[in-house]
Amino acid sequence: MKIVQRTIRAFLVVIIIGVFPIEFQSRAEASDSDSSLTKFEINQRGLLHIKHLKNAYMEGSREKLASYLNAWVHWTQPVTREELDRKLPFDRHANDIYHLLHRPTNLRWFTKWFPGKRPEPPFYKKILTYIGVLDDGNWAEKIYEEAQYSLIQNEVEIYIVGTLPKPDDRSFDTERGFEKQMKEAITHVRILDFRPPVKPHGRTQVYLVPSLKGILEKFLESKKVLSNETGLQSTHKDSLANRRLEFLNRELKILRSHWEGWHFETHPLIERVVFNRDLSKAIAEYRIKYAGGRAYLERTADGWELMSAGLTWIE
Repeated sequence: MKIVQRTIRAFLVVIIIGVFPIEFQSRAEASDSDSSLTKFEINQRGLLHIKHLKNAYMEGSREKLASYLNAWVHWTQPVTREELDRKLPFDRHANDIYHLLHRPTNLRWFTKWFPGKRPEPPFYKKILTYIGVLDDGNWAEKIYEEAQYSLIQNEVEIYIVGTLPKPDDRSFDTERGFEKQMKEAITHVRILDFRPPVKPHGRTQVYLVPSLKGILEKFLESKKVLSNETGLQSTHKDSLANRRLEFLNRELKILRSHWEGWHFETHPLIERVVFNRDLSKAIAEYRIKYAGGRAYLERTADGWELMSAGLTWIE
């Protein structure tokens, strides 16, 4: 009987520890890559996190939401100089480029149209009116002006090709040749543990590691996507998802995707970085809300320098 009682007490201790407030979990238990955890452990922990978020949501507690995000700030740190020194050169350069380009409070560089890439009126006026940026030079900065936290991307695609097109060469043949180079790249990798350092800009940085992204998706119940008559999400009718998104966006700024899902990462999102063979030049392809473009960069003795940037497409 005593053995049974001890077993029950031990079991209860395990249960109590398992549901203890998330602030007391060790950073090791929430490692950046989660590679040390089994899928079962990740799933169990994820359920507790979603429960915590739902409780904060039901109470309408901005303080509890901030406390939850602060826990992730502690668990997910930017890559250190020592870690970078052990990475391959293109990984280090990609980190430096992200550090240079990530400026969500000053996006003027990235929101002008490249010569020859601007859509012709009246279509240009129509699409800018659609996304609400017509005659507003500060439209990109306004997206995140009320956010208290930035969700920093944790993945990026890297390509190395023979040569890069010049910034002023916007011909169709050049574009077609460039895309062909992507398919025949010397190197193509996807960095899954990026964690790039970012410049302070008045907001707290949280790195969007896979476990956090999964928790946010489940909390928003992404699978209950209800598209409107155009197939877009811009007038989404899922009121529960709307209310939960509004709650999260008291501290964050999560954008609905044009088609399905969400844009969790704080833009500009660097979707891929394409280097030339000797890593002296690069093109960073980026997204800002429902538009995107390219930034052309060159490496100098003082580091990477932004030469030009501009939008090249819009959804």
